[in-house]
Amino acid sequence: MNGRKSSGDRADRARGDDVDDRQEKSARNKGTVSRAVHLLRVISEAQDSMSVTEIGSALDLPLSTTHRLLDLLLQEDFISYHANTRRYSIGNDFFRVASLVVSRFNLVDFADSIMGRLCKDTGETVVLTLYNSQDRTVYYARTVNSPNALGYRLELNRPLSPLWGATGRAVLAFLDQESIGRVREEARPSPVAHLPVPSSEGLDADLKAIRDLGYARSRGEKVAGSASIAMPVFDVRGRPVASLAITMPEFRFHDKLLDLLLPPLSAAAKELSALVFKT
Repeated sequence: MNGRKSSGDRADRARGDDVDDRQEKSARNKGTVSRAVHLLRVISEAQDSMSVTEIGSALDLPLSTTHRLLDLLLQEDFISYHANTRRYSIGNDFFRVASLVVSRFNLVDFADSIMGRLCKDTGETVVLTLYNSQDRTVYYARTVNSPNALGYRLELNRPLSPLWGATGRAVLAFLDQESIGRVREEARPSPVAHLPVPSSEGLDADLKAIRDLGYARSRGEKVAGSASIAMPVFDVRGRPVASLAITMPEFRFHDKLLDLLLPPLSAAAKELSALVFKT
């Protein structure tokens, strides 16, 4: 028997090599994912931005590997590079994804007890409205109803334009200019009062007034017979993710009542924002 391998042996060896190559590639990919997650964790937990040397040291990786991981995450905007200092920090899209997770899965649960106390303290119905940055809409996520009958119904989880109503404008006023412009372009006249979409200048003035006051107010723009005051709830980067509002029948809404409701509403909105900051 000679030392030559048969064609069958060579084919088996080739198939075995293919399997080994795929397994090795899979192992490398898993290793890359694990290292990238670890890198994100290190930068997230850092008190300040980090240099590539500091990151490599924390990961116990050579600089070449650290650079490769950083480049991958930079492409996805999960980290940011500051050219003037040559340091890295968490990127905008990582904050966006984290904020979505917090706002959609935790915020409603966080808000329950706060909304209950606010309802008890004011005797009015309290509404939590969430903002969806993907399609620039808001939706009523939770209500805590007071014993006083509203005379109208709020439909939960239905997408609405943030252009109309206090619950939407309390969010809209604190968005970036590009998002505000897109909301205005996509908006239609108000669903109840049929108010026309305001001009850019008019909307900017209205939103500036909301920012200066710290709250929005409305009467019957989205729901007939309703009146509301609302304040924004912010995420860890100071961006609005929701609004907290008090709503009541329009005939009971007056300025003296507004003065009584604003302090507890402000305290509740700040408490909810603080909870989001801690997550």
